[in-house]
Amino acid sequence: MTSESTSEQLQPWPSASKYRRSIGREFAMYVGGLVVILMLVTGLIVSNKLVTTVTQNAVEKLLVQARSSAGAAAKQIIAADGPDALMLTDISNKLKADNPECGWAGVTDGDGRFLAHTDMRQVVSGERLRLTLSDKYADGLRTGEVLQVTKDSIFAAVPVVEQGVVLGSLVAASSTGQIQAVRRSALTTIAVITLLMACAGVVLTTVLLRRRLRPLRLITETLRKVEVGHLTLDPPVREANEF
Repeated sequence: MTSESTSEQLQPWPSASKYRRSIGREFAMYVGGLVVILMLVTGLIVSNKLVTTVTQNAVEKLLVQARSSAGAAAKQIIAADGPDALMLTDISNKLKADNPECGWAGVTDGDGRFLAHTDMRQVVSGERLRLTLSDKYADGLRTGEVLQVTKDSIFAAVPVVEQGVVLGSLVAASSTGQIQAVRRSALTTIAVITLLMACAGVVLTTVLLRRRLRPLRLITETLRKVEVGHLTLDPPVREANEF
């Protein structure tokens, strides 16, 4: 029993090469993963804020232009000979020309049928306009205005009013291409910055850990020199921490 215990105590210290994993490397990878998660969460929050701001600006721009054109359209709807389709079409074309993101514009009567449109097929078809109000951007709307935001387009309908009487609506649709471009650009920037920060974090953490873990290596070397029956231990570590 005694000889076996003595034999076990005399076993040589294990070599560090036996262990495949490094504490420093593991910690560096943990830090890198944490940096990636933090950067992704922060980037997505900033990206969503940016997209929301750009969308809000596009909505406000479209509404302002539609309101301005609605005032001019009212005079043409109550023309003596009936709605002046030519002038209403000119108003619609001008609104589209003034806004590069505007896909189409038109003027409807009180029943939602187009009196004029940048695409004459909409006038000939006689179909009624139907829009669903989007609550997300409804705070800036005035009485009677309707706003619908989809993945591809922003639709705005502004009432055409003359002397308190609603004659119809001026409707415009704007593409969300600019918004999607901002979203893609933001996500690309986030991905690049996250990758760079992760790489830098792993490298810096590895360098710092090698310096800060030096006391642990000194302790290990000191323990290797301890012999059975001579348990004097004086590690050459003078750090003011747990080492």
